[in-house]
Amino acid sequence: MSKLSNLCVNTQANSVSKLLGKGKFQIYTGKQPVSVDEKADKQNILAELVFPDPAFNLAIEGLVETTKLKKEEDAKDTGKATWFRCVSAKGQSIIDGSIGLIGSDADLVLSDVEIKKHAEVSISKFSYCVGK
Repeated sequence: MSKLSNLCVNTQANSVSKLLGKGKFQIYTGKQPVSVDEKADKQNILAELVFPDPAFNLAIEGLVETTKLKKEEDAKDTGKATWFRCVSAKGQSIIDGSIGLIGSDADLVLSDVEIKKHAEVSISKFSYCVGK
């Protein structure tokens, strides 16, 4: 199995941070597409948060984190949050992940997955890691 250096994984993680700067963190209900390259036009978007620029802090051992996602002050719809997509400011899909409750093995853990239309939606911390 190949192994990567800190330089390599940090460069990759920092590139993702650059791609997502001023992009959106979209929360969906419904079935997550098989691929991040697949359009999400059949799923319902519940909320959109905005990434800062750059999206994350500088990578350490391939790990980047943000605590500065701009909250959604007026959720777009009501539903159960099941997955998310991170898109660039140009609308390019970059990362998809699952959403679940505390104790689940989801990529994003929320205290409540039921989102109500017009409610405020926030994420206190989100991290992304490139494996070594």
